[in-house]
Amino acid sequence: MPFKREYSEKILSGEKTIELRRMIFSQDVSHIVIYETAPKKRVVGYFKVGDVENLTVEEIWDKYRDRIGISRSFLEEYFSGKEFGFAIFVEEPKRFRYELTLEDVFKYSTRAPQNFRYLDDAIADRLV
Repeated sequence: MPFKREYSEKILSGEKTIELRRMIFSQDVSHIVIYETAPKKRVVGYFKVGDVENLTVEEIWDKYRDRIGISRSFLEEYFSGKEFGFAIFVEEPKRFRYELTLEDVFKYSTRAPQNFRYLDDAIADRLV
């Protein structure tokens, strides 16, 4: 999944323990690999997916404001036009010792994910 540097750092440091998304996975997911967007454009770590909650934007703020790593105004801007959002609980974040390019991970593809990109078991086992 793509992340801006600010948020990937907050997740990997343990400061941000809930990741928010406007849409959720279409497949079962046990881990999320963190792809840091430009300028770095590298796979920098991963975390285990805990619970996933579908909540109103107001519920997200009321319940988790101290865990989401963003301001209320940014939350409202991010979810503009949406009544509900998804709170993904971050567990056991790990930074990779060496950052990877997309080509390192996928061998034949350097196209960055827009929302989600699913890894087959062989690739996932190599990374996590």
